[in-house]
Formats: sequence, C-alpha cells, structure tokens
Amino acid sequence: MVIYESLFYGCPVLCSNNKHWDRLDEFNAGWNLNSNNINQFISRIYELLNYSYGSYQDFIFSTRHYLNRIEKNVFEADNLLLFN
Repeated sequence: MVIYESLFYGCPVLCSNNKHWDRLDEFNAGWNLNSNNINQFISRIYELLNYSYGSYQDFIFSTRHYLNRIEKNVFEADNLLLFN
C-alpha cells in the first residue's frame, strides 16, 4: 500500500527490482533498484536531494500517469493476498 500511496501523492519511489512495480524509471515515477546493492539506493537518495523544484514537480505528473497504466484488478488481488 505504501508504494501505491506514495505514487498517488506524487512521490517517486525507490523500489527493489523484485516487486511488480516495474518500469518505474520509464515513466519517471521512481526507480527499480537491485535490492542487494545498497549503494544504488544511497546514490538515488542523494540525487533526489539535489533535484530542483521544477524537476520534482515532473514526478507529480509522472507518478499519476504511471498509476493509470496499472491493472487495478492485479493490484487489488496482490493486496488481498496480504490479508489471507
């Protein structure tokens, strides 16, 4: 849920490459990073800290565009599995 909520509110996400949240970078909605390489996560965090206001505003539009491409039924099914 936290990934969906972050994207919904325009926050780019740093996500491992093991999740179904794929192609984040193609949509400018975040990054899929190697979960075994902590340096990738650190590097992206520092990169985000140096973004200009305008560059960050691009994420707000892009994250919502990314959410529109997700199949809602797949997302709902994945979330239901958490509670079973």
